[in-house]
Amino acid sequence: MKSKLVFVAVSCLVAVAVAQQPSQEGPQRSRTRVYVLEGLGALGGTVGCGCLGSSAAVLLFAAGMNRYSAFEPGSEQLYVASVGVGLLTLVAAPAAVAQGAVLVGKKLGEDGSRSQAFVCAYAGEAVGAGLVVLGFGIIGATNKLGWGVPLFVAGALVMPAGAVYGYNAGIRRGTATQGFEGRLQAPAVALTSVELPDHSVEYGVKVQFAGLRF
Repeated sequence: MKSKLVFVAVSCLVAVAVAQQPSQEGPQRSRTRVYVLEGLGALGGTVGCGCLGSSAAVLLFAAGMNRYSAFEPGSEQLYVASVGVGLLTLVAAPAAVAQGAVLVGKKLGEDGSRSQAFVCAYAGEAVGAGLVVLGFGIIGATNKLGWGVPLFVAGALVMPAGAVYGYNAGIRRGTATQGFEGRLQAPAVALTSVELPDHSVEYGVKVQFAGLRF
């Protein structure tokens, strides 16, 4: 009996000591806010590289058509340049998108995976391209431009969304890095109360000697 009382007393003292220690963790940042800010950074990469590169390729192609229709030399070079700029944009855009998400994540103090952000951004480009092609197919089949717009928007957002997902999927959190020790909970004590049928209240003490989180 004495050993049990000593064990309870030690557990209570440990719980009080743990409770009096100042918390080392700051206020938790909203994950939704983090994702939105990282998404904006990824969209910056989309606009900066994807849109500008695509616009440059279209302008070069249009210039080549004008030279060809006017029988002026140099149209072939403009066509080749437009194709080159288009291919370069396809290769560089996911990298710019992923880098935008990574830079914002680093500024926010997140410890995500840069490599996964790049991989998911390139995978998102492939999925987005498929959605755009499907949108054009629907427009061609129905002759209704509005039916393809949602697919175009979704295709443009898949790549930055993939970059944000890939970056945050690689974040090492809590018990993932602490192993078994990080799952252990310290002893704790709490007051309990139970209302009896005669409306009186009976108070007690609940002691937790140890805990294990899964």
